[in-house]
Amino acid sequence: MIKEKVFAVKQALCAKRRKELIQRITLAELHVVKLLEENKLKFIFQKGFISGKNFCIVDFYLPKPYRICIEIDGSYHSLPKQQVRDKNKDFYLQKQRGFKVIHITNEAVLNMNSKQLMSKIKYLKNNA
Repeated sequence: MIKEKVFAVKQALCAKRRKELIQRITLAELHVVKLLEENKLKFIFQKGFISGKNFCIVDFYLPKPYRICIEIDGSYHSLPKQQVRDKNKDFYLQKQRGFKVIHITNEAVLNMNSKQLMSKIKYLKNNA
């Protein structure tokens, strides 16, 4: 019973945080939405995953057959504390959930075309 209540609280917190992030979409994220839609890829924006103690949210999740998480990293991702969080999140997503994770900076995304993004996605799908 306690586990179910804890899970329900995590679900509510995750949903609230997702809503906040969706409302504050960045230009880089909008660009990725456009590129993914151009390629007719199914994706979930600001997808939440609940783990044992916490939850995490990825910018974009591409379900099967890809099972890829795309993270668009702003400048704060260069901060040491954030780098530790990102490393822990990547470990959870890769080792415990079996996803592939790609990080792309805001600047790189804004200079990317559809072909370049698809090349990264296809490489990750087939090689990582």
